[in-house]
Amino acid sequence: MKRILMAALCLSCVTLGSHAIDINIPGADPTVPKDAYQNYRKAGNEVQKTENIIANQIRDEYNNNGSKKWTLDELLYFTKELYHSTKQSSSVFILKDNGANIKFTVPESSQFGKTIKGDPLTTDVQKGNFRLIEGNIHYTVRKSGESQVKENLFSYPTVRNATWEIRQTKSGALEGAINFGVKYDPSLSYHISYDLIKKKELELLKTHDQQYVYKELMSPLVNYVLPSIEPAKQILSKTKPITINGFTFQTLKSSDLVYHGPDNDSIYIYDGKKYREGIMVRELKPEELANRHQINYKLIRFFIMYKPYSDFKPIQYATVWNDATPAIYMEVERSKSRMYIQSIYDDKYLYTHFIMADLDYKTPSKDLRDIVQYVDNANDKDKYAKSQAGMGAIPKGIYENK
Repeated sequence: MKRILMAALCLSCVTLGSHAIDINIPGADPTVPKDAYQNYRKAGNEVQKTENIIANQIRDEYNNNGSKKWTLDELLYFTKELYHSTKQSSSVFILKDNGANIKFTVPESSQFGKTIKGDPLTTDVQKGNFRLIEGNIHYTVRKSGESQVKENLFSYPTVRNATWEIRQTKSGALEGAINFGVKYDPSLSYHISYDLIKKKELELLKTHDQQYVYKELMSPLVNYVLPSIEPAKQILSKTKPITINGFTFQTLKSSDLVYHGPDNDSIYIYDGKKYREGIMVRELKPEELANRHQINYKLIRFFIMYKPYSDFKPIQYATVWNDATPAIYMEVERSKSRMYIQSIYDDKYLYTHFIMADLDYKTPSKDLRDIVQYVDNANDKDKYAKSQAGMGAIPKGIYENK
């Protein structure tokens, strides 16, 4: 059965573009730029169609509602951004625990995720299972530097001993997977797989054949995950750390952050010639702690609706998983500067790390993004084996404009 499946798959393979080496995987699209994963702002016909539907609903509500607290253009902007944050954001994984050292990006919103420590009786070091909008992403970090799969070998500049596969899971669902080691650390190997939720798979089969589904399974892995793979810790050569209540943030080497109190609403801030960097620390209110499922939504909503931050411009969104700890990341290019901002919270405080850099600032934008996204949590072990919410897990009523 497996040989028949593999033979059928090879008929639908497309060779990836010039940034690949001898790669022939279903779903590979040579028109997708190798840095497409860096764009968290999704586009396309389906996105535009949904935006138009939402816009029509907002216009109808605005015309029938006497409240004019916001202009129609502002309401359209707010609602479109909320849609992008929940349904069209990306998921970034930064794995550093237990010897891991890898960062990769999935072009789909995280709803919930669970990170699990490996079984000491096996070679598994760490596992992750994440519910996305249309599918699920899973990863396993193993002690072995060799792939367990020997068929469907492929080459790519940043990986070694790489293979791909499409197989049935124990539940009967189909999943696509890539298995590989990394050249900078031969002691570990990685397995990353993607499967569609059953509803999505059945929808595709109504209008497409099985080979189309195979391509849909592999497309996120080959066009986005694979090009995004890089050492998670490489950014540390360009930063210096600051630890606050168990969280270790990375800052620019030129930043000398100065503390300003009080403790329940403080900021560590540095004003440079071409940029400002800071970490805001605010004590969570009792009502926030009682309704933690609303914290992410309110953070996103505030950023969108606060013009000094968003400038009412299109925002890029991602849930960033530093091992078992999720964070909400946003990035926006304003008229004169670009803002990189990430929020994370524990049982007492909300921490928000930001960099606001002039558009002509010399440090590459990707480096600034990597700096803000990288966090170590001394209490990370408390989050293992527990379901954590991502940006896609938003309370009902998100499209209500109050």
